[in-house]
Amino acid sequence: MHHALRQGELPAIEESVPFQDGMLLYASAIVGPWLAQDVMQDSWEALLKGLADGSYKEGQHFDRYIRSIVKRRALVTWKEERRMV
Repeated sequence: MHHALRQGELPAIEESVPFQDGMLLYASAIVGPWLAQDVMQDSWEALLKGLADGSYKEGQHFDRYIRSIVKRRALVTWKEERRMV
């Protein structure tokens, strides 16, 4: 799937939707449901950038790579929100 995502193929993006639902729940557990969509949008942008710039290395577990991006973006968002309170 990651090869097709890298090339922007629509079926690969559609195939990733169930996986995205799981990542949305993961982000919600960290930042809450009200910020999870923002985290996911930031995460998808980071994922596509990582695929384009070669940050993702062949042989890595793709699901772990995505989860690490979501976790990193969620923690950054959580810290930013805490500063605002």
